[in-house]
Amino acid sequence: MNRRNFITTAAAGTGIVVAGCVGETTEESEPEADDTTDSGTDNQTADEVDPEPESEPDPEPEPMFVGTEIEELVPDFTQENPTHDDLVRDDELNENFDAIFITENEQVAVMVDIELESSIAAAEDRMQNRRDRVGEYHDFTVEGADDAFWYEEPDNARTYVRLSNGVGEVVAGRMSGSEMVPDVNRSQEYAIALVEHWQTI
Repeated sequence: MNRRNFITTAAAGTGIVVAGCVGETTEESEPEADDTTDSGTDNQTADEVDPEPESEPDPEPEPMFVGTEIEELVPDFTQENPTHDDLVRDDELNENFDAIFITENEQVAVMVDIELESSIAAAEDRMQNRRDRVGEYHDFTVEGADDAFWYEEPDNARTYVRLSNGVGEVVAGRMSGSEMVPDVNRSQEYAIALVEHWQTI
């Protein structure tokens, strides 16, 4: 796929049991009389154990990004970026992404899509759903992120990161001859920079 088609047509994915022993009795045996005087209180036997009180589940932490605008979460990679690419931003190239950065000669493209969920659990579900759709992926450790993974498509590499209720997708490709090919390094490096930017908000 050539570089222009790649940029304009890419889509965002965006217990232990203890047994007790009891004595054997016969039908002829009579129960022994209890010579003790009832004191008015019930004596607790070994089999009468007070049940453990059910503990309340820990409350889910508050989501980090509440009332945050998506644009606040997009780093300005035209000013500073991890691979020192001379990038320009042109979001009109593809409306499926929140931000698109390309080199002026269109040899490199980095596209960013961000989703903010209403809860951390919903963001976790989004990450898992994407894993299920992809099939083959690679878990990825990003300092500060709660979750991350990456995978390749024929003409791009995609890295997903989650921090609290925010999920980011970074798609990267580069030209090799006349074809656009996956750029795993850029996808990962820009995803790391994305998380670093989120931590400043």
